[in-house]
Amino acid sequence: MTPWDSVSGPARPDTAIPAPVRAVAASRAVRAVWQNELGGITFEVGAGTERCFVKWAPAASGIDLQWNYGPGWEGLLLDAYGVPPDPDRTRYYRLLWDLGP
Repeated sequence: MTPWDSVSGPARPDTAIPAPVRAVAASRAVRAVWQNELGGITFEVGAGTERCFVKWAPAASGIDLQWNYGPGWEGLLLDAYGVPPDPDRTRYYRLLWDLGP
């Protein structure tokens, strides 16, 4: 068993860095540090006083933006990524979240 067999945990060393994360990082170093059960990944960007963390999730992952930020954000996010709404997929990932580890 490896650390990557669990539901959430350290990101795999070979985790691809999505283009939006590379854009935010600009010329700073980037590495994946954590992956959650919904496919969201936390990246460490930069070092020293420039160090920060960027969270990324697939556009249709079902992350409940309304719960986190209030109504109106989910459609804006999907539009920004050019992803059509997928209610079935959203329900699936929210069910995973509700069931928990």
